[in-house]
Amino acid sequence: MNLFELNNVTAGYGSTPILRDVSLNVEAGDIVSLIGRNGVGKTSLMKVAMGLLSPDVGKIKFDGANVTSMSADKRAKAGIGYVPQGRDVFPQMTVEENLQIGAEVGSNDREKLYDEVYEYFPRLSERKDQNAGTMSGGEQQMLAIGRALVGNPDLLLLDEPSEGVQPSIVTEISERIREINEEIGTTVLFVEQNIQFTISASNSCYVMEKGQIVDKLSKTELEDSSKVEEYITI
Repeated sequence: MNLFELNNVTAGYGSTPILRDVSLNVEAGDIVSLIGRNGVGKTSLMKVAMGLLSPDVGKIKFDGANVTSMSADKRAKAGIGYVPQGRDVFPQMTVEENLQIGAEVGSNDREKLYDEVYEYFPRLSERKDQNAGTMSGGEQQMLAIGRALVGNPDLLLLDEPSEGVQPSIVTEISERIREINEEIGTTVLFVEQNIQFTISASNSCYVMEKGQIVDKLSKTELEDSSKVEEYITI
């Protein structure tokens, strides 16, 4: 069953179209990536998915419901978690305070996953009382994912989770995404430029060029790194 769908979505900023007739679907329990060169519209697609950018044309469905006109905060309450590009943690707040904000964003009816977040990311447990702004880029990315996860979303949207993160932590984050998916059942859609991260973390992959979906790669095709590199490399 499809948990999330974009159907023939066109969107942009003012009179400038960015996405053109985009359709994709993510099945419940799956991990799907989205790749493409810089500037092709990947981040705009994620903003449309979260409700931060309204489509001019098309329909968005989540868990069988039409959410096209639903605001971002209501989508969060409905079960969509979002980690934007650049993380956007609250630097003057502690790790625990950041997680508390994430818990408040999600639905009050859902079990909060504080223990699970600290289990998947032990560094966060060690730094509960540390201000987020004093942490490394990789630790902040862990916190951003934890903040989105703590509200127990059905769908987790990640925009370039490896950006600005040292390789050892990139590998750790990739492994944690797999574990979160397998153990909690969280469905994941992520944008990524890191080839190895894309190959290791996702089960299938959509390819974007010039604001359109131009291909979908299976897990077998993903394992051919040269094919993935062809779509990412300038």
